[in-house]
Amino acid sequence: MIGGEGVFWPAVRSSPQTATLKTMPQQTKKPRRSRVPRKTGAVNAQNLLERIDQHYHHLNAGLDALEARLEANGGMGDADAVESIRRKPR
Repeated sequence: MIGGEGVFWPAVRSSPQTATLKTMPQQTKKPRRSRVPRKTGAVNAQNLLERIDQHYHHLNAGLDALEARLEANGGMGDADAVESIRRKPR
């Protein structure tokens, strides 16, 4: 018999996987969870600027004090003024 092995194969091959997929009801896809939680709602720009100013207030206060000390030492050069303002090592 020529090609005897092919006689046992059906004309259209179907794997067991495709047969089970056709009989199973389709499940809805679950939404993917984000690793970063989303913040909902609009942020008021003015409120955001005020929060930033409050957060960095200590830096602004320090710069104001530094500028005041530099102006008080107006007669000195920049390098001399920096040396007089520089803190002692702890």
